[in-house]
Amino acid sequence: DVGGNVVNGKFTAPVAGTYHITAQVSASTTFVNAGDGVSAAVFVNGTSKYPADAAYMASFRHSGQEANSGISVVVTLAASDYVQAGISGVHGNSDTLMYTYISLAGHLIG
Repeated sequence: DVGGNVVNGKFTAPVAGTYHITAQVSASTTFVNAGDGVSAAVFVNGTSKYPADAAYMASFRHSGQEANSGISVVVTLAASDYVQAGISGVHGNSDTLMYTYISLAGHLIG
């Protein structure tokens, strides 16, 4: 993001167009049930645009374990639309997830 459009974890489209969005998300958990895991998700204007199951992370095996997932999508945005990356719980563990790292970038491709 050469134009400085990522501020406080949000990429804001400076002009209308098609953008390549990439994100890397890490998370850990404080409680584990069998099959618990997390997945990366991309949100446009606060609404989930790309389902969390698009980038499933491996299941957690024990409390405190950290998992990492990346996601890469192409989105059509209007000027001033914003994009965020986040995590979503898989198999009901979302209330025990902790973010440890999020990286986000957006590039105008058309």
